[in-house]
Amino acid sequence: MMNLEKILDLNQLYVVGVSGGCDSMALLDIMYNRGFKLVVCHVNYHLRDDSNLDQATVFKYCDKHQIPFYIREISKGEYGKDNFQSQARKLRYEFYYQIACKYGINKVVLAHHLDDVVENIIMQLQRHNTKGYLGIKAVSKVHGLTVLRPFLDVKKQVLRDYCHENNVRYRDDYTNFETEFTRDFVRNVTLKKYTEQQITDILCKAN
Repeated sequence: MMNLEKILDLNQLYVVGVSGGCDSMALLDIMYNRGFKLVVCHVNYHLRDDSNLDQATVFKYCDKHQIPFYIREISKGEYGKDNFQSQARKLRYEFYYQIACKYGINKVVLAHHLDDVVENIIMQLQRHNTKGYLGIKAVSKVHGLTVLRPFLDVKKQVLRDYCHENNVRYRDDYTNFETEFTRDFVRNVTLKKYTEQQITDILCKAN
């Protein structure tokens, strides 16, 4: 479990995207304690009243452990009328790229996990988008960056348990429990109708 060394190198410096949630805080703590070299990036979208608390959570961890920390604050005026999630993704990766260039590197580590893989496959099947790769790749190229995802075989609950067992502070984004966006609807409504066997079958469809 959590064999980061499969795709990460202890001699390499990485940008790590950290939202403040249990998955990314677990990633941050594990990488730090295993001796990986890292620079942390956090994006504050200012769309929730408590988003500054997420920022403070990540900052306090980095400050305590003397980890370089970079924040990108986005005002509501920067968002257009198009799909918010696609805009947020673009702004996020542009920020990662900017900080990576500052250090002369091009690798970003993110905490996508097994639950994300299942959600992605379900959304792809719903859209009949089955010609390409199903699921999420552990290594991919995005906006000029090499994106590494070492947790794709780890359930979110395992990461939550890790934080509790190791006293790693994190924050839950309450919008993740709503149903406005497609992914949130899949997570909070669609997936609850599936049995464990059906979820296993879905994962078998992954490339």
